[in-house]
Amino acid sequence: MDINQAKNYIDDLQKEDLLFHFDDGAIDCLYRNNLCDLKSAIKIDKTIDEIYSSNLDWGEYNCPIGYVLHLFKTREISK
Repeated sequence: MDINQAKNYIDDLQKEDLLFHFDDGAIDCLYRNNLCDLKSAIKIDKTIDEIYSSNLDWGEYNCPIGYVLHLFKTREISK
């Protein structure tokens, strides 16, 4: 996985209103809050793990969570 694929995946999560703090996991954040089914939550967690294991250069965002926080800020500004 490259940085563009990772960002696109996270962007897609945002578009589907499925962004969450990755340290807490999709099962706890999404499935247990009835935002997606268990199979989807497991797949999301697996993809997030793949993103982290790719050791990508996130530049100014420093890490995937930094990118998520940027998206949250961007979304709040646009409201």
